[in-house]
Amino acid sequence: MTAVALAVIVVVLLAALLQAATGIGFGIIAGPVLLIAMGDTAAIQVTIVLSTIPSLILVRRSLNAADPALLLHLLGGAAAGLAVGTVLFATATVADLTWGAAAAVLAMAVLSTGFHERRVMVRRSSIAGRLLTGLTSGVMTATLAMPGPPVAAWASATGLEKARTRATLLVVALVCYPAALILQGLVEGVSYRVVEECMWLAPPVVAGTFLGQAIAGRVPERLFHRLVTVLLVLVALALVFR
Repeated sequence: MTAVALAVIVVVLLAALLQAATGIGFGIIAGPVLLIAMGDTAAIQVTIVLSTIPSLILVRRSLNAADPALLLHLLGGAAAGLAVGTVLFATATVADLTWGAAAAVLAMAVLSTGFHERRVMVRRSSIAGRLLTGLTSGVMTATLAMPGPPVAAWASATGLEKARTRATLLVVALVCYPAALILQGLVEGVSYRVVEECMWLAPPVVAGTFLGQAIAGRVPERLFHRLVTVLLVLVALALVFR
């Protein structure tokens, strides 16, 4: 096993662990690393498949906190966003995706510091705001395998409760990931490399998710969030200076 392969395994395991412990998206950490390691736009499809695993495992424990009306608006916007994002993905280069991922990761690094929790900046009941958030989430799912940043930013700006935010993120991800993969498959196809990468990376993702669930209540969440912030900054730097 090469050093790169070992590093990828460690990153996806850690990303799954942090997803289970904090709710921060698996794709925002593992996706950019896979993009660097693979050097191919197929890394986005691998990230989509792998990101679905922790979402499926975790969704049952938080589904009751989801707001049906909010999800309807977000997913309505996401439907249009997925179509737009698929077109962008089909025309994007690895460099385009890398810079897009760097911007998304840096934005999430800022959000993870928690400064945004001090005040509510956006009216939560705005349907237009919800639809726009869903649209952006759909675009980012199809192009970067990252549905979470727009929803997390909206939730922070509106003061949405933490449990409801996590439930919303999980449901949006579970709907958007398969839809994005299907659309990408129809337009670009799915290579054997995607299947191969998913097969050997799925076990550490599953292990990381269950490990994160096991230790979530025993380790201070503040410590997890600090680790997430550090990782996001490191990933962003790796993308910029690759």
